[in-house]
Amino acid sequence: MREIVEGLKIKPVLKHTDVLLLKEYIGKKYSQTDNRAAILANAVHRIIDGQLPGFAEKSRAELRINILKKAVLKNHYTIGADEVFRACTSKIQTNQ
Repeated sequence: MREIVEGLKIKPVLKHTDVLLLKEYIGKKYSQTDNRAAILANAVHRIIDGQLPGFAEKSRAELRINILKKAVLKNHYTIGADEVFRACTSKIQTNQ
């Protein structure tokens, strides 16, 4: 299991620079709207949800919230595949 997690650590799902690029793109494309933050949040949610295809919507929402909370607590918004994997395995263990 440790080897799997170590392999996943090198695969980013969403890097801090990706978030900055998304923010910049949304700022340019939607400069005339006030809901740019909602558009950015939606984009980030869809990226994370794309890593959770086997889960029901309610479970994906819970996992997404947990993953984002950890990213914010790290004070660095890079989310690795290992963090998604850990969140999923934790969710599965909790449900058993």
